[in-house]
Amino acid sequence: MTKKGPEKSNKLLWSLIAIWLVFAVISFFVTKKYAVIVFSKAPQTNSWPSVKGVPSWEHHRSRSNSDQPGTENFTYTNCDYTYNVGGTTYTGDVFHWGETCPPGSGFFLTHPERDEVKAKFEDKDGKVTVYYNPSDPSQAVLLRGINTEHIVYMLLWPFFTLIYTGFAWFLLYLFSLPPNEVEFVFPCPRCETEIECYKGMAQKMNWCPECEVRFQFPVNPYLEDPKSEIRSQKDPDQLHQEELTMECPHCSQDLNVSKDLLGQVVECPSCRQQLALPEE
Repeated sequence: MTKKGPEKSNKLLWSLIAIWLVFAVISFFVTKKYAVIVFSKAPQTNSWPSVKGVPSWEHHRSRSNSDQPGTENFTYTNCDYTYNVGGTTYTGDVFHWGETCPPGSGFFLTHPERDEVKAKFEDKDGKVTVYYNPSDPSQAVLLRGINTEHIVYMLLWPFFTLIYTGFAWFLLYLFSLPPNEVEFVFPCPRCETEIECYKGMAQKMNWCPECEVRFQFPVNPYLEDPKSEIRSQKDPDQLHQEELTMECPHCSQDLNVSKDLLGQVVECPSCRQQLALPEE
């Protein structure tokens, strides 16, 4: 298994931090914008006085795709309204505070949308109720209070940032895990290809990458070759001080055995027979 070095982990870390900063900056400005609208500007409209205004629904604008001649034109209605405060006439194009679609040009609605809006806001005389800012009458809305869509927009980017933060921490956790320890090497029963058995894989099914045969790892560890040592997980400097040499009772092969494995049953790599190691 390829070991994940510190250089690779550091590159991943800085990449994740850079992407997180982009999310964080966008989230900050978007959240700040809608937080000001939701918690400051929009609630103020609840106390604004009202006046009757005259809506304009008949400013048609045709749009067509010039790249595809012959395509159908879509006609939209530019919606705005005029109202008079203190002898001065103003023009507004805002439904809820904080939204203008597009800015400075009123609302563009299709004919079904226009009919729906007209039925909702117009009275019997064909006028609409306009709520204006007494401190600045040029600011006006048709709907007072907070728009729930603004609350969603305010929470959306922080939500995405939190999800990405959790995903980034998960990636860092995966790349910080130590590489799997190889407990022993087992030859494929068909092609004799040496396959590493990682910690926790004993007695589990595996497959050979060469001949693709499925097999089960054995329970007990054994030697990689007749001259290798059956080693414990101790420090390498202590291994040679805690080893003994014994002869396999089945094939008379000399084996170097770690004293930590005394009293256990292992498998001889030469004859593949199991043998019980003495207690001492």
